[in-house]
Formats: sequence, C-alpha cells, structure tokens
Amino acid sequence: MTTLLCNILRATFIVPFSAGLIKERRNGGFSVHDGSIAGVVLLTTAMIIIFEIIVVLPVKQSRLLMVGLAGLALICLALCSIVVRCRSNWLEVKTVKPSDQLKLKFLWLFCIGNITYQALQLAMHLVCKIYNLQVTLFWTFTWTFQICQTAFIHYFSRFRFANALCLYYGLLVLCVTNISMWTQQTFYTNRIRHEINITNIINNTASNCLYADGLATALAYLNPYLQPVLLEYSLLSLIFLSEMWPKKEVEFETPNNFLSREIDDENQTLLVQNDVLDSEQHPLLPRCNVWHKNSVCVLVIGFLYNFLFMIIQCIYIYRPSETMTDYRTVSYIVFFCANLVRTPLIIKCFYALHRQLRPKQETNSGMSLDQFVIITSSFATCGYYISDCFSESPSNTDSGDILFKVNAFFRVIATLFQTLFILQMKHYKKIGDQKPFCSIQNTFLFVSLVNLGIWMSYTFVNPRYRLTQSSFLLESFWFPFVLFYHFECFVAFYKFFRA
Repeated sequence: MTTLLCNILRATFIVPFSAGLIKERRNGGFSVHDGSIAGVVLLTTAMIIIFEIIVVLPVKQSRLLMVGLAGLALICLALCSIVVRCRSNWLEVKTVKPSDQLKLKFLWLFCIGNITYQALQLAMHLVCKIYNLQVTLFWTFTWTFQICQTAFIHYFSRFRFANALCLYYGLLVLCVTNISMWTQQTFYTNRIRHEINITNIINNTASNCLYADGLATALAYLNPYLQPVLLEYSLLSLIFLSEMWPKKEVEFETPNNFLSREIDDENQTLLVQNDVLDSEQHPLLPRCNVWHKNSVCVLVIGFLYNFLFMIIQCIYIYRPSETMTDYRTVSYIVFFCANLVRTPLIIKCFYALHRQLRPKQETNSGMSLDQFVIITSSFATCGYYISDCFSESPSNTDSGDILFKVNAFFRVIATLFQTLFILQMKHYKKIGDQKPFCSIQNTFLFVSLVNLGIWMSYTFVNPRYRLTQSSFLLESFWFPFVLFYHFECFVAFYKFFRA
C-alpha cells in the first residue's frame, strides 16, 4: 500500500515535471528523464502567464512581480553556483572559441548600457518624487540580477552543466526572468507615455517636472540609442545560458569510454579519420591560424566598406532637422547597395556546400535555444522590413518608388537566406585550402563585417532619425529584434571564419 501511494505521488508531482528524454532506463519502475520536454512546456506557459499579468496589472503591481522574479533568479544563480562548485563532476570543460570571447565583451557592454539607461530613469523618478521606494527597490533588484547574471555567465561560459534537473530548472528561471524584464520594460514605457499625455490634459504639474528637468531631456535623447539594449542583453544572455545546457544526446563519458571510442574510430575509413582530425571541436588540437595576407586584405576592405557606409549616412543624418527627410531616401539607396553586396555573398556560401564545406561526422540533436532565438529575431526582422515596405515611399518619382519596393524585397530575401545558412552551417565545417582571396573563409569574414556595419548603423546613426519619425510599436518592439539579429549574424559568421 505504501509503495502504491508513493508511486501515485511520484506520478502526480515528479514525473510530469521531469518529462523529457530518458537518462536512466528502468524496467521495474519509473525511468529517469532529463526534464527537457517539461522545461519547454513550463517555459512557454510561464511566459504567457507573466505576459498577461504585466498587461493587466498596473505598473506598481507589475514592478512588484518583477522584484519577486528577480529575487528568485538571484537565489537560483547562487544555488547553481554553489551546487556546481561542490559537485565538480557536474561541470564539463568545453572549448572556448574566439567568438565566445567576443560575445562576452558585448554582453558586458550591453549590461553597462542597460544599467546606464535605467539609472537615468531612476534619477528622473527620484527628482520628480514619483514612486520613490518602489522604483528604487525595483531598479536595485534589476541591476543586481543583471550584474550577477553577467558575472555568472562570464565564469561558467567555459563549462557545460551536467544533465541534472535542478540545474535545468535553475537556468529555466533565468530565461523566464530575462524575457519578462524586457516585456515589463516595454509595456512600462508605453504606459508612462500614455500617462504623461493624460497628465498634460488634466494637470501640468507632473508634465512640467518630467520635461523641465535636464534628466528627462537627456533620457528622451538617449532613448532610441539605449532602449533596444535591454532586448539585446536578454537575448544574448539566453544564448549563453542555452550553451551551458548539456546536449541531449550526450552522456558524460569516462576516460575509458573516450578511449574505446577513439579505438573504434581507427577502424573507419581514412576520410572519416581526417574528418575527426579536422574537427574544430577537438580540445587537444591547436587552432589553425586564420589570419594571413588575403584575410587581412578582406578585413581592411570590410572596414573601408563600413566606414564609407557610415559616413554617407552621417552626412545626411546630422543636418538641420528640417532637411532630415532626405536621410530616408539616401538610407534606402545605401541599404539597397548593401543588400546587393550581401545577397550574392550568401548565395556563394550556399554554393560552397559542395566544395569548400563538408558535413560533420557527429550527429546533431534537434533545434537548440540559441537557434530558436535566431529564428525568432529573423522572423521579427522580416516583419519589420515588410511593415516598412507598406509605409509611404520617401520618393515622389516612379523610379524611386520601385527602388523602395525592390530594396524591401532584397532585405527580406537576404535575411531569409542568411538565417537558413546559419542554421545549415551547424552540420558543416570548412575543408581544403582557405588562403585564396575568394575562399569561403574570407567570404565569412566579409559577410560578418557587412552585418557589423548594418548593426552599427542601426545602433548609432539611425536613432537620430527614429527619434522623431518612428511609432512606439516599431521603436520598442520590432526594432530591438532587428538590431540583435544583425549582431548575432555578425558573431555567427565571425565564428564560421575562426572555426
């Protein structure tokens, strides 16, 4: 009877929340699962619940919700750190790639930019004496979480965690917190704008405080530059957290298992042996030097291309505001040329799949979280470009209108092709001599620099135009995804170049 009751309780409270791939098969009882299926279901369910709460509740209550969620995330950070330090076998050292080091630097940059933007918001509230204690508590928990999470990622990005359910759910809480913070901040900004408009009509006291203060002026100017940083920080954090999860088909191997697998590999063909030796994932092989005369030339050409790309836009964007309408026409011409460069290069990358790229020997699991983030940001980027296509053309001529539509088409096609290749490249690696000027390795480098130029343009130049022209929906929701998408493409192709 006791055994039956224990099995019922286990089937009610444990098995549903650990549903996933089988870790340990047991014929006479419940098998042990890794929680991967339950995690995905709970993640999506928790997100829709928090989204509804943020939309329905007033700003005060939504802030308190985020304080509690940030506190829970801090506890998970502390517990995960303690557990993996006490159990050394729950950590597996992985190869740190140059692209990972580059992403870590940008993660700290996004963290600092995000805290700077939020500090200006807090200072404005303190000066205007609006929700002093609550706002201070909210931002304190937010900053503490972001700093602790960034430090956690910086240290543990060198490892992959063991397939333990407690670690899986701890990382799941961090994912929910990152997405929820961006969602709450987006709706909070929208509500504040709405409340200020109402205050202007009813009572000018709060309006005078907000707009007369120099902090509000600085915040209004920096808003297009710094507001997208929170989404970039959250999505980049999600990618790092997903890379800490163990691959679902991988079991931690003992030295004997690793040795036996190496012996089995010797029985394969010479081609397979060469594939193993060429593998970029092998921790014992030195990384080949990808920098040579031709790659340096491509790097210089890419920087000159980006410099010219930025200068042309700056000439028109930093003009008197009454002539700023010329910028939109010029920007479409400039981006049209950029897409004419980018699209053939992506096609060249696909063409290289039959010569300079070879399928990897290892089998890969299904879609990971970082790939899901890329697909989501690609989906949002295409949506932003398509919505821009249906807006009014900046040109009054038929040829200008045609160029406007063709540019929108090229942007969507380039985004689609680029996303497909990044996902496909998961199963391929470079082979052969990569020193020629037109090699696929140098193509990866130039495509990476092109995406870097687009990201820099959207981050540092375009906000001056969006400061007065964009709607809230495009500014706060769609556009941060566009920024992150081009940043992630820049890092992805740089990773392909260095691999």
